[in-house]
Parts: sequence; C-alpha cells; structure tokens
Amino acid sequence: PGLCRDLSRLARAEFDRMLQALGDGLRRWATGIYLLWHPVKDLRAVAAYERGARRVAGDLPCLLVELSVRPRDAGGLIGSGLVIVNPPYGMAEMLEEAGPWLADALGDPTGAWRMEWLVPPR
Repeated sequence: PGLCRDLSRLARAEFDRMLQALGDGLRRWATGIYLLWHPVKDLRAVAAYERGARRVAGDLPCLLVELSVRPRDAGGLIGSGLVIVNPPYGMAEMLEEAGPWLADALGDPTGAWRMEWLVPPR
C-alpha cells in the first residue's frame, strides 16, 4: 500500500508539471497546437489530470484521446492518452476513424479507445 501511494503521488506531481507547462505555453502562444502524451496507469490521477487540462485550456478546444490495450481494472500500464489543445481542423474525424482500428490491432480482446472533447470547439 505504501509503495502504491508513493507512485500515485509521483504520477500526480508529473501531471501537475505537465499542466503547468501547458498553461505557460498557452500564455505565450494561445493559438499554438499543444499535444501532451500521458500514460494510463493510476486512473484517479488520470481523471484529475483530465479535469486540470479542461481548466487550463479555458475556452480553447481541447480533445482527449485514449487507447487502452488492457482492461481498465488490470492494474499497471493499461494504455496511453493524448490531450490536444487547439487540434487542427479534421483531426478529430481522422482519430475517430483510426481509434477502433488501433484498439483492434494493438489490444487484446479487451482493448478499447475513447475520444472526448474536454472543451468542445465553438
């Protein structure tokens, strides 16, 4: 339990640094395209990171894409995700087409993907 708690704390600190860097970048160049990769291990830390990305993006379009190659309750590294702020036009449609194919090709039978607008485009 102690080791798991320590790893969870490290994951949250890493996610916090990523969100800080995203905020710094957006203050310098709000029209830039930002892509942040993250591992999907600690589901609570990932959920908090997603809420933070929504907050940092403000009113800018922010897309979340996640590919899981193992079941969500498997523990350990189950997949990876991308947070994309200001995604290029048409990117969501391309990812929507590629996601199911990637999940089938890379995952075991429980492989899955999801895409969600954390902040929808206006």
